[in-house]
Amino acid sequence: MSFILLFLNSSAQVYSDSVEQTFKNIVSYQDEEGVFGFKKNGKEFIEPIFKMVFPFTSKITTVVDSTGKYGILNHRGRWYLKPEYELISPIVNSRYIILSGDEFKIYQKRKLLKTVSNPFDTDYMVFRDMVEKSDMLDKALVLRVMEMTFDSRHHHDLTDTKKMYSKTILSTSWGTKWILDQLL
Repeated sequence: MSFILLFLNSSAQVYSDSVEQTFKNIVSYQDEEGVFGFKKNGKEFIEPIFKMVFPFTSKITTVVDSTGKYGILNHRGRWYLKPEYELISPIVNSRYIILSGDEFKIYQKRKLLKTVSNPFDTDYMVFRDMVEKSDMLDKALVLRVMEMTFDSRHHHDLTDTKKMYSKTILSTSWGTKWILDQLL
């Protein structure tokens, strides 16, 4: 089964879509220039050098560097995966998805669990039906964004639009969890 997901907000932002416990009191913060770093127990732990960060909910977290590349940091501030990827989802139960070209690579820690080819090769109406039948949180919002970005009168190559969908759902913990549940 193939999946399409939603567009990623391009502005600098902390993506925290749940009230999850932080790992070892590590929290993100934004400086006056809009760049993100991390504090541990109230003291600067990792200087603000990131365009976007996700919360530490385990020993690792996803970050985006100043060039827009995704990587994963460990709880000691060292690179787990250097920032060289187009997109890495938030970490959910030690699992994450790397968008690599036209493939989703699903990992648990550093172990590749599964590769899904052509995840964007799904008809708009098939995906809309799949979202409507799902137990996805806030599916009304997902459907509204889909409608705003899709013009059903044009049936041309929609790869870019479908890829944009992917980036939005993979920018949330609940979206990542939903995709992992569907694919594993």
